Amino acid sequence: MPDTASFIAALLAACSVKLLDDLLDSGPDDDLYAHRAVYCALALCLACLARAGVAVPLFLACYAVGMIMTPAGGAPPAPGTGKVFSASAVAPAFLRFAEPAGAVLVLIAFYGPARAAAALLLALFAQLGDDILDFRADLASGQANLVHRFGVVECALAAASMLFAAASLEFRLTLCALAGAVSVWAGERAVRRVAGGGAGDR
Repeated sequence: MPDTASFIAALLAACSVKLLDDLLDSGPDDDLYAHRAVYCALALCLACLARAGVAVPLFLACYAVGMIMTPAGGAPPAPGTGKVFSASAVAPAFLRFAEPAGAVLVLIAFYGPARAAAALLLALFAQLGDDILDFRADLASGQANLVHRFGVVECALAAASMLFAAASLEFRLTLCALAGAVSVWAGERAVRRVAGGGAGDR
């Protein structure tokens, strides 16, 4: 079974990924933008102190998957829209994949192909799970995700397959990542309920 330090590292890494996702979704116009940036970095630093071999692969994998999922095309956001511009969104295809490719290469070089593959599978599992949970909200906002493209059942089966594949490669890492992700998701839901966000919020 995973030790306490590994679980703490996975939990803090999940917090860091969530804060980074919120940071990119909000943009510098948001009052909490600077706070999210600081706490994202702090959570990642603490995660690395707890167990770098758990925190860094998970963070790099989520970063790589997030960059791959960035829609291609478009233009930099207009001032005042509160959106962060990523060069990967408008760059040519061979450049647009430079960021995730670099993250994957670093991941493999420092942690080996097995842990890299497991971390990437877990990141894809988290992406599919997030899309499944948010498909109604994304549909209402006009933002297409993987569930809208392939269906709920197909995405659920793919997510389950990726989770089992990750567990077969790195069982302890998978347990830590799953426990950390569920804890962050449950904590966010609890905070939103206390704040009066309601069950319909993300």
